[in-house]
Amino acid sequence: MALQDKYKELTDAATAAGISDLQVREQDNVLYIDGDAPTPEVKDKLWSIYEKIDPDFRSADAVIKSVGVCSALGRTSAYTWMKLPVVPDMERVMDSTTFPTLLLGGDPDTSPEETFASWRAALQLPSVRGLVVGRTLLYPDDDDVAGAVDTAAALVR
Repeated sequence: MALQDKYKELTDAATAAGISDLQVREQDNVLYIDGDAPTPEVKDKLWSIYEKIDPDFRSADAVIKSVGVCSALGRTSAYTWMKLPVVPDMERVMDSTTFPTLLLGGDPDTSPEETFASWRAALQLPSVRGLVVGRTLLYPDDDDVAGAVDTAAALVR
């Protein structure tokens, strides 16, 4: 399914809601939807539609929004670390925070090779410090737990 098809309900709702300067573009397998909502209620309605389409918040924009919310919590950011899922466009996500970050393993929906490659790329980003993984290493497709742990350990600098 093409990204524009997946998010058609959202883009149609944005058009119907009168979003000004609405721009929809796809780049590097990421769909960007930009525009100005006329009211906070319209913005919230569009986020609700997005959450229905992408309930796991696996897009960079959703993770960036959660980073912004988390960054604003509490009186101080001292001793604060982020635990974030690895998503497409991880570099943009990490540009949204200065907090040290650990990567969540999650429940991979890609091959082990693709999962490890995405971790490897994300671990190269300056503020990413390590991995917090479980199922991916405990239940690898080939049942080689030691091999999966060795591969993940080799990725961490």
